Amino acid sequence: MKKFNFIYISLISLGGGDKEVLAHCTSEEVNRFVIRGALIFIPTVLAFWGMYLMAFFSSKSILISSLCASTWSFIVFLIDRSLMSQSSDSVSWGLVGRILFAILNSLVVAECILVIIFADSIQSQKDKVFEATKLNIEQRYEQVATKFRQDIVEREVVKNNAEKIYFDEIDGNGGSRNRGFGSM
Repeated sequence: MKKFNFIYISLISLGGGDKEVLAHCTSEEVNRFVIRGALIFIPTVLAFWGMYLMAFFSSKSILISSLCASTWSFIVFLIDRSLMSQSSDSVSWGLVGRILFAILNSLVVAECILVIIFADSIQSQKDKVFEATKLNIEQRYEQVATKFRQDIVEREVVKNNAEKIYFDEIDGNGGSRNRGFGSM
């Protein structure tokens, strides 16, 4: 009967093995479960990295990004652990589930990598769209603004003419030629 240290016991448990059963097995079988247990950390680390980048690009906060990444990596760890414990040496639903889960996890990581690689292109495209929208809005309302400006100028002229007539009547220079009299 073999004695295992804490790390071996942890990796065997993660790999879906039982330490009591594996204590009577060969070293090759023990190593197989230790390797399976160690492989669980690969998707977990990738999930943490991918979600951290995605959350950081969204929120620009290290705390929020760390919380999101920790939660997502823990979920990935639990799902992968359950899939790993159900798999056997032959092709099983656990293995198929793990492959599909790896594809999902890789898509999360790949999206973050794409955002990092093409960040400059994405920003320049956003700027172009913003400028085009701004120009479209300016052109659309320029005619309305011009019409309002002309209307303001016309009303200003009418007001100034009315004020001139009024002051002329008050001064006696208007149509009545009497100071303070007249039609106003």
